[in-house]
Amino acid sequence: MHVGNDHTMGTGPRHFTPRSMVADNDLAVGRLVDLVSHSRFWSSTAISSWKTTRKMVLTTSMPTVPFCLSFHPSRGFTRSNMLVLHGFGPQDDRTNPRPSQPHLLDDRAPSLLVDFEEQPSLEPYTPVKPAVPLDERNPHNAPGAKQSARWDFTRPDSAPEEELNRVIWKSVKGRNSEPPASVFNVQARMDGRPGS
Repeated sequence: MHVGNDHTMGTGPRHFTPRSMVADNDLAVGRLVDLVSHSRFWSSTAISSWKTTRKMVLTTSMPTVPFCLSFHPSRGFTRSNMLVLHGFGPQDDRTNPRPSQPHLLDDRAPSLLVDFEEQPSLEPYTPVKPAVPLDERNPHNAPGAKQSARWDFTRPDSAPEEELNRVIWKSVKGRNSEPPASVFNVQARMDGRPGS
């Protein structure tokens, strides 16, 4: 299931602001979890959610913010150590068995299974109302408004990623703020060939 408002539409005039679109996206996910956790399917369901981009798919160590929601994970617990997308592999294999798709990082990635409780809690979740107005729109003079108006938002990840990230940063942090520099990691395979 793809819930794509968190990719935003930049700061194009008349569009909702980036923070409004992210809040709307979060509310949609919250309502989905609310619905499932109050249903008879909750005792056999796990919902994995994470932010992905084209670059994340192509770059094995791209950071993300993952969520795992079910009756097994610890409640009210936030893990703050390093995880990569492949950390979902061991967890998904346990909760959703499927044909093996081995990858170098699958066995080395920190597993989310350590956060699973032996005694499950079937207490359902209730969504929290966003603190950000969901109808907040970009002003005509928003930072990056002209660039955003030229970009293609009709398909996921069609807008230029680095430029869009910069526009979103300035929209949220202020016109005169500067986003941190991008960091790229290169990994090698065990046989010495470049990682894929």
